[in-house]
Amino acid sequence: MVNKKNSSDHSPRFTMEKVIPQSWKEKAKQWLKNPQTRGLLTVAFLFFSTIIVVLMVQGTYRFFSKAAPDKVGLSFVPQTASVTPTGPQQLKLWLTPTKALGFINVEVNFDKTLLKLNQAVSILDTKYSQVIKLSTPDEANADGKIIITLGLDPNQLNAVTAQAFALANLSFIANTANPNLTSNVTFNTTNAQLVATDTAVLTPTAINAILSINVTTGAKLYFSAPVPANPQTIQQNFIINVLADTANQDVIGVDAKITFDKKKLQIVKIDAVANNGFKSYPVKVFDNATGVVQISANIGSGSGSLAVKGNNIAVVTLTVKPILAGDATLSYVFTAGDRNDSNIVLKLTDPTQDPVDILAAVESATINVQNLASPSPSPSPSPGVSPSPSPSPSPSPGVSPSPSPSPSPSPSPGVSPSPSPQAITVKFGLQGKSRSGVNRTKSLTLSYLPVGKTNSIEVYLTTNASGETVLNLLPGKYKFLVKIPGYLARRFGSNALPVVINPGDSYLDLSSSLILGGDLNNDKVINEVDYALGFLPKFGTTDATADFDASGKVNNLDFSIMRLNWNLVSDKF
Repeated sequence: MVNKKNSSDHSPRFTMEKVIPQSWKEKAKQWLKNPQTRGLLTVAFLFFSTIIVVLMVQGTYRFFSKAAPDKVGLSFVPQTASVTPTGPQQLKLWLTPTKALGFINVEVNFDKTLLKLNQAVSILDTKYSQVIKLSTPDEANADGKIIITLGLDPNQLNAVTAQAFALANLSFIANTANPNLTSNVTFNTTNAQLVATDTAVLTPTAINAILSINVTTGAKLYFSAPVPANPQTIQQNFIINVLADTANQDVIGVDAKITFDKKKLQIVKIDAVANNGFKSYPVKVFDNATGVVQISANIGSGSGSLAVKGNNIAVVTLTVKPILAGDATLSYVFTAGDRNDSNIVLKLTDPTQDPVDILAAVESATINVQNLASPSPSPSPSPGVSPSPSPSPSPSPGVSPSPSPSPSPSPSPGVSPSPSPQAITVKFGLQGKSRSGVNRTKSLTLSYLPVGKTNSIEVYLTTNASGETVLNLLPGKYKFLVKIPGYLARRFGSNALPVVINPGDSYLDLSSSLILGGDLNNDKVINEVDYALGFLPKFGTTDATADFDASGKVNNLDFSIMRLNWNLVSDKF
């Protein structure tokens, strides 16, 4: 136990869970008892506390105030902002203390998969010139944590007051190309230590910041005005169009999930709209029992199909029957960043880019239904109207069985027997799965051929979630051919530029050459047959072979990958 005692001093007393070494105790006592240094008492305290704060940061000591805690507010300015990979946003870190601060230890957390600190933290208040810890961008981006630990310049003791001040600038950029995401930049108040110049330990309170990431403006789904115009009459059908605005961007498809008030409305039918650029409709279904409509339209499999661009594009026409008076709403199911609800899908031009949903906003439609002008018998279902649930898409055919992994065979006879086989961790890259956190587990067939030989060896492997698997090989020069169900075969290495395995090698990264998706019938080419027989039957399902972007559902985002690779063929040895 170390106590600071002074008959005229009423500052809080502190206890420590660990005892300060005897040498520190004696030095502090002698300095404080010396009459000639009483004029420098505060400066001595600051020096002593600086050492203690260093130890606190290192986890050596923990302090507990016995007095009622004062507070300090932690906040960012601005509290909401937008970032892109090339458009940084600077957040100014503000402190609002109830007492003048002598020491500051603040931890800021962020999602490193979405955000990135793009430059060094800039300290704005030069009075806190004793830098004990200041995370570099590399350190911060490695663990999503920024630590700022500063001590007050003893010469600035009289310059600090209990007023709000800006401590530092933090500059962030987006660490993802995916659109319409949000992420918080937060204070970890549990790990914060804020000490006043009178030794009081202040309790932190925090207001965090919210950053919008890669916001796309303009692209939206909405509805036309109903025909006839509101109000509608019970049992008298009206029509309303699903409309799209692509914000002047080229798109290849639209997925729309719509909910409606099933007590007041029923969907009678869904009709495709001619000459809108969308030539294929994988899904046009409705269910009056649950109040859900699902529509998917895309440019189809024709070799001359062009991307769609414009506004007020009618995707489908809904015929609707009112069944109960009152206001009813048609609404799109949409959450920014969700790849499995409503989407407007950008035309891809780069195979290394994951499919992009540019949908930024949706607008609902309100339908006012009134009673019949004169009494009439209670309505009953009209004969000739389509049954309430519409047929769902034909069930997905079973996924082609993936070969089970087996150990790599012994080296082929053509390889020199003198070296021993060595385990090589090989990493593959899959198109559509470059986003952080995406599961890249796949079963694959790998054939390898030593350069100069004619007979290849075939092995069956399974990658882990990071796209890695282990292959046992002798050192040498090789060509590899990798085939994954649903993807074109990809060759790595050639006679002129082989893949070289040196003695002692343990890791081989082949992920820069992506394995391209779309060959669903395994005929070594991506075309109309894959779309009609392999893709359409799986549309809307959770089939892992056709779910190229690993979102958990097959939709037009996956079609964008197939369409980008149209007419491409598999590699071969």
